Amino acid sequence: MKKAIYDKASSRYIFTTFFGIMMLVFLILVSIAGTAQSTNVWFHIGSELMSSEKYNESIKAYEKAIEINPQDSDAWTIKEML
Repeated sequence: MKKAIYDKASSRYIFTTFFGIMMLVFLILVSIAGTAQSTNVWFHIGSELMSSEKYNESIKAYEKAIEINPQDSDAWTIKEML
């Protein structure tokens, strides 16, 4: 009888550990995807503000995109042009 209880407990532990690890991987992937989308959103906000001739606000939007992703060469280039 003790062996059966032990097996149930270990099965639950293994399942819980596996589930926890999978949730952690999922959250990391969502975080990475969210960062990329945020950068694109700020870049497009900057583009719209620039086309509306609101240059100061446009620079702030590009700076936010650069803050999220410092390797965003497009945001750096357009910001330097303004």
